[in-house]
Amino acid sequence: SRSYFYHKNPEILSIYPQYGFTAGGTPILVELDAPVYGSVVYCRFQFVSDYEDFSIIEGKLVSSKLVECLSPEATEGNHTAQISISDNLSDFSTTSDFIYIPTPSIHSFYPSSGPVHGGTLISIEGTSFTLETFNDLEQSVKCRFGESPSSIVNAQVISDEVIQCVT
Repeated sequence: SRSYFYHKNPEILSIYPQYGFTAGGTPILVELDAPVYGSVVYCRFQFVSDYEDFSIIEGKLVSSKLVECLSPEATEGNHTAQISISDNLSDFSTTSDFIYIPTPSIHSFYPSSGPVHGGTLISIEGTSFTLETFNDLEQSVKCRFGESPSSIVNAQVISDEVIQCVT
């Protein structure tokens, strides 16, 4: 005789972070209320502005109730995706919103050199430096000079097109 095992579809309790850049690649931790039973887990990103536009990617099972998903690139005009989880590609969990924000880009910076001991004010010009909807993110804007962790300094957001850092 064969057995059939029924299990409840999990519900999403939380996701972290709740937003990431349109370029994709944001690791998202998804906390579930019930375990996922398969050895493979999938993350579906259903874009709110066009429900026919979605991506399904393989997630990483961190624990039976915690899944890591890597956000896909957002298509043009899509700013919110509903994340859901599945272990069989047929039955999906409840959804939680993931918000895409514009990916900052750097066009130029000046000056291009300064003293070895640091202390030089660097102005960086680009786009999408301010995140008016996400003021808390502005507190985490950083500049990195070199590869070591000690080369990371806080940035001051001047405008959407300019940030400044001291080396």
